[in-house]
This record gives sequence, structure tokens and C-alpha cells, in this order.
Amino acid sequence: MALTEDQEPKAIELDDIIGDGDDPFLPPPPPPRPVFIASLPTTPLAEGKLAYHEGDYATAAEQLQAVIDSDDYDDESRVAAAYWRAEALSRQNMAPEAIGHFEAVAEAYAGHRLASAASRRAESLRVHFDIISGADA
Repeated sequence: MALTEDQEPKAIELDDIIGDGDDPFLPPPPPPRPVFIASLPTTPLAEGKLAYHEGDYATAAEQLQAVIDSDDYDDESRVAAAYWRAEALSRQNMAPEAIGHFEAVAEAYAGHRLASAASRRAESLRVHFDIISGADA
């Protein structure tokens, strides 16, 4: 049984598949985020971490301080907030304040993995700050 002309499948042109500006070798872009996600409430801990990673260290320090001062968080969240607040202070060239904050983390959370990191970071900043300020001269 032979197909008639109007029964034969039509050839598909590449231009019919690919829109203007589309690259057939790249994956399609991800779908846009649903609007409701942008309107979800966030916590100071999440806001502080986001601000730090976006380079807004002043906002990060402020939000992370709110976590430290709140009774709504567990010790793990508080020690992480305290450590990253000290990092945010150091990124703002506030070395003396950052050193003090790192030392407070090391003392308050002795035995925690971030306590030893805070102690090393305080010493590193102290050496760097002494070199910059000429205290070794």
C-alpha cells in the first residue's frame, strides 16, 4: 500500500524546532523560580550567610549578631553565626574587633571544631594586623 502525497510525513526543518537565538547544543535555561519562594520568611541565620556570600559583610555581621543574641537557636547555629560574624568583621578591615570576636568564639565554644579554627584565625589576623600597623618594627 503506497502513501499518497498528502499522507507522507512532512520534512521537519531545523528552524521549526530551534527558536531565534536558541543554541541546540546548550541545555535550556532553568525555569524561573516560583514567586512564592521569594516571599517566604527567612531567618537571620540564612540572611546573614547569604549576605556574607554576596559580599555584604556589614549586613552579614548584623544578621549573625541577631542569631547570637537570640534564644531561638541551638548552640551549633550560634557558634557558626559567631564564627562567620568574626569573618564578616575581618572582611570589613575591622581586624581588632574580628580578633576579639574570634577569641570569644574560641573561649565560649572550647572543644567545638570552629573554636580551634577561630583560635587559628585570630592568631593569623593578629600577625597580619601587626605587620600592617608596624607593631613589629
